Amino acid sequence: MDSKDFKTIIAGLIRGDRATQKRVFLRYHALVKAIGLRYARSNEDADEIVSDVFLKVFGKISTFKEDQNLEAWITRIAINTSIDKYRKKMRSISTIELHADLNDPKAVTEMDLASLDDQEVLPMIQNLPEKYRLVFNLYVFEERSHVEIAQELQIPVGTSKSCLARAKAIIRNHMEQTNQTLGTNE
Repeated sequence: MDSKDFKTIIAGLIRGDRATQKRVFLRYHALVKAIGLRYARSNEDADEIVSDVFLKVFGKISTFKEDQNLEAWITRIAINTSIDKYRKKMRSISTIELHADLNDPKAVTEMDLASLDDQEVLPMIQNLPEKYRLVFNLYVFEERSHVEIAQELQIPVGTSKSCLARAKAIIRNHMEQTNQTLGTNE
């Protein structure tokens, strides 16, 4: 997208032009949906996140600065919207420390995930308990530190570490069960 086209799109969004909104929606829908699917438990929850994201994008376009990258700005809104959706639910979940072994050799690594395709990884992530899924996504995909995750989710740093370890253990267990089911376990 060239500079003139970019300015035209931003101006159209600020005016509330439906054709421009549709153009932006079509261009960034897949990106926002992929983020939503990582954080949501179901396709329907991800669709709700997508709707919320584009409502925010179109409603807050006046806060967009022309020197920003539109895709990065929309991505940030998608991540924050996903987190906000589940932060409300997490307030009712106890922040009891989980005593997971953080050095568990069976914990899944990012390399393990890289060897799988999206259709194998996504269901594993979606089936994680909410808090584990949030921490896992923020740590692995958004590359946040445990301190940043703890601040954003308003949980202790140790809880962030424990949730990540438990999420990795659950995914590893699922990977092992899948390999046994397929008869490829070595």
